[in-house]
Amino acid sequence: MNKNNSSEKEKAFELLASINSEYISNYLLNDREDKLRNHKPLFLNEDKLKEWFVNHFQKWFIVHKDVEGKGYVNKKEFKLIADFILEPKEELRSQGITSYFGVEVKHIKTDKKFLTQLNQLSFQTLSYSYSNSEWFLNNQHVTTDGFFIFTNLSFAKERVVFDSLDNKYGLWWQANLALINHAKFGEFRINIYKGELSSWYIHFSGSNYCKWNEESGITLQNSNVIGKYKIGNIKSNKNN
Repeated sequence: MNKNNSSEKEKAFELLASINSEYISNYLLNDREDKLRNHKPLFLNEDKLKEWFVNHFQKWFIVHKDVEGKGYVNKKEFKLIADFILEPKEELRSQGITSYFGVEVKHIKTDKKFLTQLNQLSFQTLSYSYSNSEWFLNNQHVTTDGFFIFTNLSFAKERVVFDSLDNKYGLWWQANLALINHAKFGEFRINIYKGELSSWYIHFSGSNYCKWNEESGITLQNSNVIGKYKIGNIKSNKNN
């Protein structure tokens, strides 16, 4: 490194060191809050999200609504209700996607309640996975090979709220997905082009289970991300 570059680097560090940390924190907070205030959400509540999901995904799934189920904690039975249980139609079954799947719909407010909502969502997903939950469907009790969350943040356009300088919400969201992934929970990701659905993915932390787009149709990408059971040490369960 030449003397000029070294001198410029020293000056840069001196300048950064002279800035009050509280000023930096406030600046990042204001940047994040400005993005939220200027963002116009696609959906205002959970009911609208559910309506959109049914209208678009009934093409590929039989969408069973408000399905009753049961789970067990300390040998005590608890009643459950799933927003949706999905039963694949022929287009999916022909690609090897034959399991029942559950969907939990949440409208996530990207404000100071954001982290609280994420914690509640994580607990709910983990409790479904580890309570041996069963769902009453087609006159029988069935189990799912996975559950997926569907939220306003499933839409690419809504994720602009993650694009703040500190990426605080984005980091929280990714950490949440990494956690619930171990409980067989993934998320729907949606892309809209000119007001129309152009592609969707069922995404687990680090990998897609399957995807659809107008050009290729349905593609099964990684079947290994569903149907696994994990308990205790994650590494010792990796092949289960």
